Amino acid sequence: VDLSGSVELAFTPEDRAKLDRAEVADAISASGLAPALAMALLTPSANVTPDTAAARIAHAKALADICAAAGLPDVAADYATKNTDLETARAQLIAAKAEDGPEIVTAHPQGKPTGVGKTRAETIYDRRAGRT
Repeated sequence: VDLSGSVELAFTPEDRAKLDRAEVADAISASGLAPALAMALLTPSANVTPDTAAARIAHAKALADICAAAGLPDVAADYATKNTDLETARAQLIAAKAEDGPEIVTAHPQGKPTGVGKTRAETIYDRRAGRT
């Protein structure tokens, strides 16, 4: 019994890990991240610690922004889990969009066929000559 008034708690490594996970979960919950991103950061493979939680949350928000701008918001969670750096994610998103590419329409737009309703030089001369 220590009568000095201080209480020392001894945590096992398992207890410390549970406390760290709870601290990370609290930070993520308070961050306002979209559910998919929050779940991505809570997975063990994301390896988010109390020391890295704030930076990882900010990073996940930035990833969500660039993925949404690219029209691919669903891939942000995967990038967040893997802690993919922003430049790599941006390059991959640009490449993915380039593969899809813009839709190229090779057909003529539906409208009047060429020549119909237009006055040709011959028609003007025929009218002047009174042939029509």
